[in-house]
Amino acid sequence: MTGAYTEQCVVEARKNPEFVMGFIAQRSLNEKPGDNFITMTPGVQIGATGDGLGQQYNTPEKVIGEAGTDIIIVGRGVYGAQDKRAKAEEYRIRAWKAYEERIASATKATR
Repeated sequence: MTGAYTEQCVVEARKNPEFVMGFIAQRSLNEKPGDNFITMTPGVQIGATGDGLGQQYNTPEKVIGEAGTDIIIVGRGVYGAQDKRAKAEEYRIRAWKAYEERIASATKATR
């Protein structure tokens, strides 16, 4: 994937908003007024930055709070945990808190 490819995908999505709901991406692609795409981000893991397979990980706080994405996609961080239910809940709580903090910051910025 290249920057030009991503840009063209967004251009086409804007032409077809009834068909395109969002993107799998590392950052929000909502850059123009009227953009309302959902961004789902894979490669989220708490306490790891990468693995031996070349995967690079980001935290829920980074992708939701800093990069402005909407949904985290977690794989190994949950299915590799001993208590999968508790770990999934930890991801849910941290992602929601990051979202609330992002919204609060945006609200303050518009005042």
